[in-house]
Amino acid sequence: MRAAPRALALAAALALAAGLIGLRTLAPHFTIDRPPEDQPVAAAFALTALAGCAFALMTAALLRAPAAGRFFAALVALGLALRILFFGSQPILEDDWRRYLWEGAAVAAGVDPFDHPPSDGFLHDAFGDLKAPSQDPSVETLRRIGASRPDYPELVNHPYLTSVYPPPAQASFALAHVIAPFSLDAWRLVLLLVEGGTLFLMLRALAAFGAPASLSLLYWLNPLVIAQTFSTAHMDALIAGPLVAAFMAARAGRPGLAGAALGLAAGVKLWPILIAPILFRRFLSRPAALARAVAALAVSSALLLAPLLLAAAASDSGLAAYAAEWRRGAFLFVLMERIAALAFTDAEAVARFSAAGLCAAAALVLSVRPDAEAKRAPARALTLVMIILALSPTAYPWYAIWAAALLPLAPSLGAAMLAAGGAIYLLRFPNDLTGAEPPFLLLSAQIALPLAVHLIMRRRKSA
Repeated sequence: MRAAPRALALAAALALAAGLIGLRTLAPHFTIDRPPEDQPVAAAFALTALAGCAFALMTAALLRAPAAGRFFAALVALGLALRILFFGSQPILEDDWRRYLWEGAAVAAGVDPFDHPPSDGFLHDAFGDLKAPSQDPSVETLRRIGASRPDYPELVNHPYLTSVYPPPAQASFALAHVIAPFSLDAWRLVLLLVEGGTLFLMLRALAAFGAPASLSLLYWLNPLVIAQTFSTAHMDALIAGPLVAAFMAARAGRPGLAGAALGLAAGVKLWPILIAPILFRRFLSRPAALARAVAALAVSSALLLAPLLLAAAASDSGLAAYAAEWRRGAFLFVLMERIAALAFTDAEAVARFSAAGLCAAAALVLSVRPDAEAKRAPARALTLVMIILALSPTAYPWYAIWAAALLPLAPSLGAAMLAAGGAIYLLRFPNDLTGAEPPFLLLSAQIALPLAVHLIMRRRKSA
C-alpha cells in the first residue's frame, strides 16, 4: 500500500475509532431514568458525524490503494476491538433490544410471537388490578415470564402489537436467551458470532469477484455498522451474511444456492426479494438455471416468512401496523405524500403503494442490461438499496446496514457517506421534546446527499 493512502487510511481509522470510543463513554448518560433534556444528544451527534466522516475518508484511501499484510490484520483487529468495546454499555436512544429479549424468552418458552403480543404478559389491567387466570396456556406462560422480569413487558415498545421480526430473527433472539436470559450482552455475543461469519463470507466473496481482501474493511470498520449493531443492538446485521452468500453463489453460477441464500435474507427482512431480478439476471439465458433460482427463492422465503405473513391479517399484527403506519426520517416519501394529497384523500396510502411500485420498477430497470457473470449485480443491488432508503416512509440509520453489506463488493463513496448521514437522525430527539418537526432539508440529507454522490459516480464509472 502506497505511503500517502496508507497514512490517510490509518489516520481515518483512528479518528473513527475515537468517535466510537467517545460514544461508548457517553452511553451511561442515556439511561431510562435520566430526563431526555439531560441526555448528551449533541455530543452523540458530533461523535457520530466524526466517525462517519472519517470512514468516508478511509474508504477513499482504501480505494486508491488496498491495505495488505500486517496493516490489514491490524485494522481487522481494530474492528473486532470496537465491537467488543460496546459490551456492557447502555444502548443510546434506542429500545428495540428490549423487544428482542422479550421475544427470545417467548420463543424459548414455546410461545408464538406472531400470535401473542408482549401485552399478553402483563400481570395487571389498565386499572392496576391483577388479571384473572387465562385459559390460554401461552398467555399464562408469558405471565410467568413477566412475573420473573416485571420490567420487561411494560418497557417493550409497542407492547400491544405482535412481532414484526421473521422466524430467522426470532431464532437468533431465542439463542441469546438460551445463552443468558434477558441479557443484552448475550444478544451482542450472538451478533458478534454472526459478524464473524459475515466477515469470513465477505473475504470469500471478494476473492470470487477478484477484489482485494481489504475491501472487507468497508463493512468491518464501518462505524454505522458497529454502533447500530453493538451500541444500540439492532438486528439488521443478521442480513449481511445471507446477502453476501447470495451474490457469491450467483457469481459462481449456482442458481439454487443463490436463490436459497436470497430467501434466507428475505426471511430476515422482506425487502431482499426485490433484488431477485438483479441477482438472477445472469441466468436469464438459461431457463433451467433460472427456474432453479426462482424455485429456491420461492420455497425458502415462503417457509421462513409464512408464520409472519399468515398472522398479518390479525388486528394486532405488528407487520400490518408497520406497513400501514410507520414513518420516520422519510425523504422522497414526504414529497410523494404531498403530491398525492393534491388528488387523493388518503394520500399516505397512495404514497406507500407508489413507493413500493417505484422500488419494484427500479429493480426491473436495473436488471435490464446483461450481466453474464453477475459482476455488476452487487453494484446494481447497492443502487437499488439506496433508492429503497430514499423512497421508504421509514429511514432509520440502521437500515443503512443493508447498503453497508454490499459496500465491499460494490465500493461507493456515496454509500460510505451514509455512515455520517446517520448522525442527522439523532437530531430528531430534541425535536421530539418540543413536538416540532425537524427541518425537512436537514433530515433529507441523511440519504439525499449520499444517494446523489452515489448516482453521479456510478454514472461516471459506466460512461
